[in-house]
Amino acid sequence: MFEKFLSSEDELAVILGHEMAHLVLGHVSQRNTVDRVLRTVEVLALSVDPTEGLMSVSVIGSIAWLRGILMASFSREHETQADELGLKLAAMACYDTKSGTEVMKKMNDYQEQVMGTTAKNSNLLQLLDSHPPSLARYEKMKEESKTENPDKYGHTHCANLQRKMYQAVWGGRS
Repeated sequence: MFEKFLSSEDELAVILGHEMAHLVLGHVSQRNTVDRVLRTVEVLALSVDPTEGLMSVSVIGSIAWLRGILMASFSREHETQADELGLKLAAMACYDTKSGTEVMKKMNDYQEQVMGTTAKNSNLLQLLDSHPPSLARYEKMKEESKTENPDKYGHTHCANLQRKMYQAVWGGRS
C-alpha cells in the first residue's frame, strides 16, 4: 500500500486516522458479536430441520449467503463511520485532509483498473462488498475535508501540538 498509493504524510494521516477510528469506535468487537449471533441463528435453523438433513443442504448455502450480505452491509457502515472519524483525527493532528483524501482517488483508480467495468457495475458484487464504492467514498471524504481540516482547529492548536510533540520526542532539547 505504501509504494502503490501513498505519496504524502497527509495521505498516510488519512489512512491511519481511518484505521485508528475503527479501534476507537470498537468495530472489531461489534463485528465479532454480530457474526457470533448470526452463526448461532444459523446453527439453530439447521438443528430444527424436519427432513433430517435433506433440507440442510440447500438451507446452509442460503443462510451462509444471507450472513455474508448482512456482514458486508454492517462492514460498509463501519467503513463510513471510520472515514468520518478518521478525517477528524487527521485534521486534529494538523494534517491537510484536503490533499490527504487523494489516496482514496488513487485506490478507486486502481480498483477500476484491476476489476474492470463489468465488476464495478455489478449490483451483486456491490451487495457483497465489505467497503462502500471507492469513488463515492472519495467524493464524500473530499466534501467533508472542506470543513474537517486543520483550519477548523486553528493555527494555535497546531502550533501547540507541534511544540508538545517536539518536547515529547526531544525532551525540551533544542
